[in-house]
Amino acid sequence: ATLFGHHIYIKDRMGSSVFLADLETGEVTTFFTHQGKANNEYISICDIGLDNKENLYVYDSDSRKVLCYDKNGKHLFTNQASTGECIAVKKNGDYAIACNYFNADTCVAMYDKKGTPDGTIVNLEKRPPFLLSSMMNISSSDDGYFFTQLFDNTIYQIKDGKRRAFLRIDFGDKNINKEELFQMDSKEFLSSYLPHTDEVLSLDYPQKYKDLLFVRTYRDDNLLYDIKTNKLFSLSNLNNPYKMLFRTPVFLDSEGDFFVIIDDSTVRNALLPYIKAKGTNEPIFDSVLQTGDTPADYWILLGHVL
Repeated sequence: ATLFGHHIYIKDRMGSSVFLADLETGEVTTFFTHQGKANNEYISICDIGLDNKENLYVYDSDSRKVLCYDKNGKHLFTNQASTGECIAVKKNGDYAIACNYFNADTCVAMYDKKGTPDGTIVNLEKRPPFLLSSMMNISSSDDGYFFTQLFDNTIYQIKDGKRRAFLRIDFGDKNINKEELFQMDSKEFLSSYLPHTDEVLSLDYPQKYKDLLFVRTYRDDNLLYDIKTNKLFSLSNLNNPYKMLFRTPVFLDSEGDFFVIIDDSTVRNALLPYIKAKGTNEPIFDSVLQTGDTPADYWILLGHVL
């Protein structure tokens, strides 16, 4: 999902549709469904992104292309792209693809707004033998991109086409042992190790606003890094309702608005009355979705708190 002003665009990957939630009216509509094999259609929606004109970019990894639509749903152009996991779109329309393991040597492929290749970032390590998905995440910033990779507790920044380690987090005894991990076969990793480990396998969903950087661990702990003070805070250590809320990724826009997802009805029913109770100093969370043709997740917005 991605946010622009009072609009939240929500991808429905299973239904191959994009929903539009209007925060001013509270209405949620199907923005479009353009599934097909034509130039202005996609086979599936892998990820979506927005530029500063509210043009929506749909990344279709299956057909290896990026399709752009204006805010009225009109198709503008289609560009060929690398196969991958997700897309990050900059304000000017440049974008980057976080590649999957079918690209053996490339972890990020960058393109200008015309779809012309604009550089790549190579993988630092060989992929583990038991995964096809790289489980990468990437986001855009004013001057570049931020991305994370599986089995690496580092947030990388791409600036001027070059990678640098922006933040590396030491989780102590929760760090993974890569040597042991890479010796496992698929069955051992998925059946024995993954369901029982409390080690931090990766970071994901890096989101930057001014001097604040949000990131989530593989085990759903949201962290907030203050770049100016070089301090790291765990949002999952907050008292409820925030502890529960911040177990889902934080999505930011360029104005500092952010939103999270509540997809469990029990949590939703317990939290919203508490947050909206009169006489408290808690920020107000506004429910967005109403009954009707809406995705299963329940979206809420917390505005202008950063």
